[in-house]
Amino acid sequence: MRKISVVLLCVVALGACRKREERLVSKENAADIPREVAIQKLQELLPTAESVACTVPKDSYKASEVKEWGVRPDGLRIAPVREKDALFTVSFADITQVRLDKVGRYFQVRLFAKPQTDATKDLISFIWKTEEAPTRVVELIESLRLKK
Repeated sequence: MRKISVVLLCVVALGACRKREERLVSKENAADIPREVAIQKLQELLPTAESVACTVPKDSYKASEVKEWGVRPDGLRIAPVREKDALFTVSFADITQVRLDKVGRYFQVRLFAKPQTDATKDLISFIWKTEEAPTRVVELIESLRLKK
């Protein structure tokens, strides 16, 4: 009985740590950010992420496993160090929503876009330990998304 209680307590504690809480980010100034500035700032901020994950194709990488954090005028391209691993790409025109969530002690920027057919799932997500960089990333991606 004691073993069952300890296991149950661990499962409950783990679930509580993973609670997802959406953080609202003001996007009203996003349209005023020049495309070149948004691309340059994203190129600086994305490599500061702890990790990146994609649902189509399903894979994830730590920052040290990423060779290229490509930010182009038309979209993002994340290339892993190992060339046989999946390449993550998304066009800014295909992004339908950009969202910042707090998950436990981390902050997650979630990009909802095609080819992810499940509207409740993000296509690509980035994780940071602090809130400042991901807040800015949401605003910058929203800016580029609006400039289709």
